[in-house]
Amino acid sequence: MRRRHYGLGAKITLGLLIPLAVVMAGTSYLRYLSYRSALVQGLKFMGTATSEAAQDYLDAQLTAYIHSRLLISIGSVVVIVVMTQIMMSRLVTNRLRQFLDVIQRIKPGDLGARVEVGAHDEIGELAEAFNQMADGLREKERLEQKVKEHAEELQRQAEKLATLNAIATTVSQSLNLKEVLHSALDEVLELMQLRAGWVVLR
Repeated sequence: MRRRHYGLGAKITLGLLIPLAVVMAGTSYLRYLSYRSALVQGLKFMGTATSEAAQDYLDAQLTAYIHSRLLISIGSVVVIVVMTQIMMSRLVTNRLRQFLDVIQRIKPGDLGARVEVGAHDEIGELAEAFNQMADGLREKERLEQKVKEHAEELQRQAEKLATLNAIATTVSQSLNLKEVLHSALDEVLELMQLRAGWVVLR
Protein backbone atom coordinates (compact mmCIF):
# COMPACT_ATOMS: atom_id res chain seq x y z
CA MET A 1 0.00 0.00 0.00
CA ARG A 2 1.46 3.31 -1.04
CA ARG A 3 1.79 5.85 1.69
CA ARG A 4 0.32 9.24 0.96
CA HIS A 5 2.63 12.21 1.50
CA TYR A 6 1.37 15.72 2.06
CA GLY A 7 3.07 18.71 0.50
CA LEU A 8 4.55 21.62 2.38
CA GLY A 9 1.55 23.80 1.55
CA ALA A 10 -0.85 21.22 2.97
CA LYS A 11 1.17 20.94 6.16
CA ILE A 12 1.19 24.70 6.66
CA THR A 13 -2.55 24.88 5.93
CA LEU A 14 -3.29 22.14 8.46
CA GLY A 15 -1.01 23.84 10.93
CA LEU A 16 -3.06 27.01 10.57
CA LEU A 17 -6.51 25.42 10.50
CA ILE A 18 -6.07 23.29 13.62
CA PRO A 19 -5.16 26.14 16.01
CA LEU A 20 -7.73 28.37 14.30
CA ALA A 21 -10.42 25.75 14.89
CA VAL A 22 -9.40 25.48 18.54
CA VAL A 23 -9.49 29.25 18.95
CA MET A 24 -12.88 29.54 17.23
CA ALA A 25 -14.31 26.74 19.36
CA GLY A 26 -13.10 28.48 22.51
CA THR A 27 -14.48 31.78 21.25
CA SER A 28 -17.87 30.23 20.52
CA TYR A 29 -17.98 28.73 23.99
CA LEU A 30 -17.12 32.08 25.58
CA ARG A 31 -19.80 33.73 23.46
CA TYR A 32 -22.31 31.18 24.65
CA LEU A 33 -21.40 31.82 28.28
CA SER A 34 -21.57 35.58 27.75
CA TYR A 35 -24.98 35.46 26.08
CA ARG A 36 -26.28 33.11 28.71
CA SER A 37 -25.06 35.31 31.53
CA ALA A 38 -26.49 38.43 29.90
CA LEU A 39 -29.84 36.76 29.31
CA VAL A 40 -30.12 35.43 32.85
CA GLN A 41 -29.11 38.73 34.41
CA GLY A 42 -31.43 40.60 32.06
CA LEU A 43 -34.41 38.43 32.89
CA LYS A 44 -33.76 38.78 36.59
CA PHE A 45 -33.41 42.53 36.25
CA MET A 46 -36.54 42.88 34.15
CA GLY A 47 -38.53 41.19 36.87
CA THR A 48 -37.95 44.06 39.30
CA ALA A 49 -37.13 47.04 37.09
CA THR A 50 -38.58 49.03 34.24
CA SER A 51 -38.12 47.93 30.65
CA GLU A 52 -35.93 51.01 29.96
CA ALA A 53 -33.51 50.10 32.73
CA ALA A 54 -33.48 46.52 31.51
CA GLN A 55 -32.69 47.70 27.99
CA ASP A 56 -29.81 49.84 29.27
CA TYR A 57 -28.44 46.89 31.18
CA LEU A 58 -28.64 44.60 28.14
CA ASP A 59 -26.97 47.27 25.96
CA ALA A 60 -24.11 47.53 28.44
CA GLN A 61 -23.74 43.76 28.46
CA LEU A 62 -23.75 43.67 24.67
CA THR A 63 -21.10 46.42 24.48
CA ALA A 64 -18.90 44.55 26.93
CA TYR A 65 -19.39 41.39 24.91
CA ILE A 66 -18.40 43.14 21.67
CA HIS A 67 -15.25 44.50 23.31
CA SER A 68 -14.32 41.07 24.63
CA ARG A 69 -14.94 39.53 21.21
CA LEU A 70 -12.69 42.17 19.62
CA LEU A 71 -9.90 41.43 22.07
CA ILE A 72 -10.29 37.69 21.51
CA SER A 73 -10.16 38.16 17.73
CA ILE A 74 -7.02 40.29 17.95
CA GLY A 75 -5.43 37.75 20.26
CA SER A 76 -6.37 34.93 17.89
CA VAL A 77 -4.75 36.72 14.96
CA VAL A 78 -1.57 37.31 16.98
CA VAL A 79 -1.43 33.65 18.03
CA ILE A 80 -1.95 32.45 14.45
CA VAL A 81 0.74 34.79 13.10
CA VAL A 82 3.24 33.67 15.74
CA MET A 83 2.49 29.99 15.13
CA THR A 84 2.83 30.52 11.38
CA GLN A 85 6.24 32.12 11.85
CA ILE A 86 7.38 29.24 14.06
CA MET A 87 6.14 26.62 11.59
CA MET A 88 7.73 28.36 8.62
CA SER A 89 11.00 28.60 10.52
CA ARG A 90 10.97 24.90 11.34
CA LEU A 91 9.69 23.60 8.00
CA VAL A 92 11.57 25.88 5.63
CA THR A 93 14.34 27.96 7.18
CA ASN A 94 16.08 25.16 9.08
CA ARG A 95 15.94 22.80 6.11
CA LEU A 96 17.24 25.42 3.69
CA ARG A 97 20.08 26.09 6.12
CA GLN A 98 21.09 22.44 5.62
CA PHE A 99 21.46 23.15 1.90
CA LEU A 100 23.79 26.07 2.63
CA ASP A 101 25.88 23.97 5.03
CA VAL A 102 26.27 21.17 2.48
CA ILE A 103 27.11 23.64 -0.30
CA GLN A 104 29.85 25.12 1.89
CA ARG A 105 31.26 21.61 2.36
CA ILE A 106 31.10 20.75 -1.35
CA LYS A 107 32.85 23.95 -2.48
CA PRO A 108 36.28 22.93 -1.06
CA GLY A 109 35.91 19.46 -2.60
CA ASP A 110 33.95 17.36 -0.09
CA LEU A 111 31.76 15.69 -2.71
CA GLY A 112 30.55 13.13 -0.18
CA ALA A 113 28.41 15.71 1.63
CA ARG A 114 24.67 15.14 1.28
CA VAL A 115 21.44 16.88 2.30
CA GLU A 116 19.07 14.94 4.56
CA VAL A 117 15.91 14.30 2.55
CA GLY A 118 13.53 14.20 5.52
CA ALA A 119 9.86 14.56 4.59
CA HIS A 120 8.65 13.76 1.07
CA ASP A 121 7.44 17.26 0.25
CA GLU A 122 8.70 19.93 -2.14
CA ILE A 123 11.87 20.57 -0.13
CA GLY A 124 12.42 16.81 0.19
CA GLU A 125 12.22 16.47 -3.60
CA LEU A 126 14.68 19.36 -3.93
CA ALA A 127 17.03 17.57 -1.51
CA GLU A 128 16.84 14.36 -3.56
CA ALA A 129 17.63 16.28 -6.76
CA PHE A 130 20.51 18.07 -5.02
CA ASN A 131 21.96 14.77 -3.79
CA GLN A 132 21.69 13.30 -7.29
CA MET A 133 23.61 16.30 -8.62
CA ALA A 134 26.29 15.76 -5.96
CA ASP A 135 26.48 12.08 -6.97
CA GLY A 136 26.99 13.17 -10.57
CA LEU A 137 29.80 15.54 -9.57
CA ARG A 138 31.48 12.80 -7.57
CA GLU A 139 31.24 10.34 -10.47
CA LYS A 140 32.60 12.99 -12.84
CA GLU A 141 35.58 13.58 -10.55
CA ARG A 142 36.21 9.83 -10.36
CA LEU A 143 36.16 9.52 -14.15
CA GLU A 144 38.45 12.54 -14.56
CA GLN A 145 40.93 11.00 -12.12
CA LYS A 146 40.79 7.71 -14.00
CA VAL A 147 41.37 9.46 -17.34
CA LYS A 148 44.29 11.38 -15.83
CA GLU A 149 45.87 8.15 -14.58
CA HIS A 150 45.46 6.53 -18.01
CA ALA A 151 46.96 9.59 -19.70
CA GLU A 152 49.96 9.49 -17.38
CA GLU A 153 50.44 5.78 -18.06
CA LEU A 154 50.24 6.38 -21.82
CA GLN A 155 52.79 9.18 -21.46
CA ARG A 156 55.18 6.84 -19.67
CA GLN A 157 54.70 4.17 -22.34
CA ALA A 158 55.28 6.75 -25.07
CA GLU A 159 58.51 7.88 -23.42
CA LYS A 160 59.71 4.27 -23.20
CA LEU A 161 58.88 3.70 -26.86
CA ALA A 162 60.67 6.91 -27.82
CA THR A 163 63.75 5.74 -25.92
CA LEU A 164 63.69 2.34 -27.59
CA ASN A 165 63.22 4.00 -30.97
CA ALA A 166 66.19 6.29 -30.34
CA ILE A 167 68.35 3.32 -29.35
CA ALA A 168 67.24 1.40 -32.43
CA THR A 169 68.04 4.41 -34.63
CA THR A 170 71.53 4.65 -33.12
CA VAL A 171 72.13 0.94 -33.67
CA SER A 172 70.99 1.18 -37.28
CA GLN A 173 73.25 4.17 -37.96
CA SER A 174 76.41 2.86 -36.30
CA LEU A 175 78.00 -0.51 -35.68
CA ASN A 176 80.40 0.93 -33.09
CA LEU A 177 79.44 -0.84 -29.84
CA LYS A 178 80.88 1.89 -27.63
CA GLU A 179 78.92 4.60 -29.44
CA VAL A 180 75.73 2.56 -29.33
CA LEU A 181 76.06 1.86 -25.61
CA HIS A 182 76.90 5.50 -24.87
CA SER A 183 73.83 6.72 -26.79
CA ALA A 184 71.60 4.08 -25.16
CA LEU A 185 72.86 5.08 -21.72
CA ASP A 186 72.07 8.75 -22.42
CA GLU A 187 68.52 7.86 -23.46
CA VAL A 188 67.93 5.68 -20.38
CA LEU A 189 69.32 8.35 -18.03
CA GLU A 190 67.04 10.95 -19.60
CA LEU A 191 64.03 8.63 -19.34
CA MET A 192 64.76 7.75 -15.70
CA GLN A 193 65.67 11.38 -14.90
CA LEU A 194 69.05 10.34 -13.50
CA ARG A 195 72.17 12.50 -13.47
CA ALA A 196 74.74 9.76 -14.11
CA GLY A 197 75.12 6.05 -14.85
CA TRP A 198 77.39 3.47 -16.44
CA VAL A 199 77.31 0.28 -18.46
CA VAL A 200 79.36 -2.76 -17.40
CA LEU A 201 80.28 -5.30 -20.07
CA ARG A 202 81.33 -8.82 -19.14
